Amino acid sequence: MDRPLISTSIMDADVLRLAEEVDKVLLAGADVIHIEVVDGEYADKTGIGSAACKALRSHGVKAPIDVHIRAKSPDSIIESFLIAGVNDISIHPEMVVNIEDSLSLIKNAGCHAGLAVSLFNPLSE
Repeated sequence: MDRPLISTSIMDADVLRLAEEVDKVLLAGADVIHIEVVDGEYADKTGIGSAACKALRSHGVKAPIDVHIRAKSPDSIIESFLIAGVNDISIHPEMVVNIEDSLSLIKNAGCHAGLAVSLFNPLSE
């Protein structure tokens, strides 16, 4: 039986020491690095962008990187995360023009695609 994976959010990491902080959580036993991508409009905080993901890969981080895009126009930034080498991308269906196209873009690039459901939006929408 496989053990559960530990996914660690780095949203509150010190961006000036991001690689060092990611190394620490991986050494502590984290399996997956979780990154919140927040635009400050859809959600009230700002998060880490694709350049940081690319920098982590350049630093040598091999662990899967899981990205949750909480932004008003995720389609405009999905490609940059695919180029940066992330493994998983979750998006909010109410924020995209065509959910099937957005999910296909992610999956066709070899990433796992996910839907993030807001507690404030009914599942029927």
